[in-house]
Parts: sequence; C-alpha cells; structure tokens
Amino acid sequence: MQAVDWDPQRLQAGLAALLADPRRLVVGVRHHSPSCAVAVARLLDAFAPEVILLELPPDYAPWLGWLGHPELQAPVALAAATAGQGVLGFYPFADYSPELATVRFAVRRGIALVPCDLPVLAKAAATTAGAGDEAEDGAACDTTPDAQDLWDDQVESRSQADQPHATQRAALLFGLWMRHQAARSPKDHAQDLAREAWMRHTLARYAGQRVAVVVGAFHCAGLLDDTTHDPLPRASLPAAPTGAVTTSLLPYRSDLMDARSGYPAGIRDQLWQQRTWQALTIGANSTEVLPAVAVAVCRHLRAQRHVAGVPDATEIVRLAEGLATLRDLPRPGRRECLEAVQTALGQGELWGRGRALAQALQ
Repeated sequence: MQAVDWDPQRLQAGLAALLADPRRLVVGVRHHSPSCAVAVARLLDAFAPEVILLELPPDYAPWLGWLGHPELQAPVALAAATAGQGVLGFYPFADYSPELATVRFAVRRGIALVPCDLPVLAKAAATTAGAGDEAEDGAACDTTPDAQDLWDDQVESRSQADQPHATQRAALLFGLWMRHQAARSPKDHAQDLAREAWMRHTLARYAGQRVAVVVGAFHCAGLLDDTTHDPLPRASLPAAPTGAVTTSLLPYRSDLMDARSGYPAGIRDQLWQQRTWQALTIGANSTEVLPAVAVAVCRHLRAQRHVAGVPDATEIVRLAEGLATLRDLPRPGRRECLEAVQTALGQGELWGRGRALAQALQ
C-alpha cells in the first residue's frame, strides 16, 4: 500500500468531517476506556438519538437487553461458537467499557440499539482467508506500549467528566492518527475494510434519522461517505453468511481484562481503570484516584511486613504530579502513577521489596 504523509492539518480536516453532520453523532472509542465510557453516555444524552449503532456483531442482538439490565454486574463477556469451528467471537465488558455504557444507556432510555459489525461467521471467513484476526483488530487502539501510552496521554489523562465533547474529539483524532499510520504499514487491512463496508451498509439504512454511531476510533473515518479524509481504500460489501451460531452471556474476571493476560484488546491495570471510571462517574477526575491508589499500595506492603507509610504515599503523589508537569499533562495518569510508585517504594530491591511491591500493584 502506498505510504501516506500526514500532518495535524489533515487530522483536523478529518475531525471536522466526522463532526459535520448535525444528525449524526460519531463516537470513537477504545474498547476499555474509563474516559470514553463516561463520555459516551453524556454525549448520547445530549444528542438524543433515535437509534444507536454499536460495533458488535448482530449475532449478539438477543443478549443486549440482558447486557443492559440494571442488575447485571460486570465484568461479563459475550461469546459465539459453532459446532464445527468452535469459538468464533469473544467480547469482554467491564464497567469502564464504552460499549457496555452504550448498551446500558440505550436499554435505560428505550432507544433502538443496532449491532453494526460483521456477523461472526463473516469475520471468521475473513480471518481464515488471511485478513487478520481479533488480535489485529484496530477497533480502538494499537496494543503496543507506545500507542497505549499515547492514548493515555492524549485521551485518558486529559479527560474530565464535564467535558465529554473534548474526550470525543481527542479519541477521534487518535483514531485518525492510527488510520494514517495504518496506511503507511504493509499490514493487510482487508478484514477491517470488510467490517467497515458492513458498518456503512448498516448506517445507510438509517439515513434521515438522528443516529449515533459508537465504534472503535480506528473505524470512524471508514464511515464517511466522502473518502477525501480516509487514507485507506474502501472494500465492497461482504456476502451475508449462512449457518447456525450459538451465543451466550458469561460471567468474567477482572484480571483477564489485562492485555498481559493474553487478551489482545485488553488494557493494563484494571484497578486504576475501575477507580478512574468511578471518579469520572461522580464528576471527579484521575487526580483523586492517585492518593487512593498510593494509600492502598502502602497498606498492602505493610501487610507483607514492609515499611510503607504516609510519607511514602505523599511522595508517590508528589512524584506523579511532577512527572505530569514535565510531560505537559493536566494531571497524572496511569503511567505517572506506576513510575512514581516504583521510584518511591521500589528502593532497588528487585527480589525482596520489589516482588512485594509488584504483588501490591496487582
């Protein structure tokens, strides 16, 4: 694929195109993002859509009412399988998953919710054909450390509960940046392009209505009718698959949401993500999460007979705030918290205190 040069002006032009239609709300997300999970509900509330399209295969439509049930306790997962091919799809959700926040909003308000991604059999066919797999899904954010840190810096650390449109714009810009990066890469994006063709086809059915679309930030440019702002080519509509698929809604574990558990679309440090979501939900921000995490880590270390008290927790907060200032961030994020904890409490003892600290951070 031909390499594409990009610059901030091109990204801003793409952002303007995504925000141009007053009857369409495009929300780009990362699959597990506290800031997006809080922002999406407030964006939907302000927009008042007639229908919501969500990046999820239509096979799971019968479970959406249960997924959004007020008594459901996350984390949970949707799974799909066939007798011949085994598991074809697996979608975990936590409280800080924007897709779950979207489902909860739609069910609570009684708004039509339409899954707009490829059916699972079609995705499996694309994977078999060598077009990628769930691990390569660019739906929300590259899973490399640099891209995850960049997302944290540009979206999570800058999010505020009372500024959902700022979070929306930051996430869309990140998705546009990823898309331009993808255009410079030799990787085959056939599966992503096929999925986006299906999304556009589904979106076209609701022309003229107030429609909100909640998909991975990477895919948003692929929804535009005008291809001027999309550096990737367009694919034709895939054939509708035939065959029986069994789906289920399962309880899940928080630690399995971590990218280091082997889950390719995972996110790191679930305690931080959950507490950040809780803080944003009540109108606070991650600044108020940092002291709570510092105190919890010190308490855990003391339980293992290591010295860690109020001065250590205070130093963690001071170091994290200093790192945020050096990096021109409005407040410390997950990375600043981890680096401050390691500096203040690790003390260079990798096999003694260091192992106890690692357990505390878990």
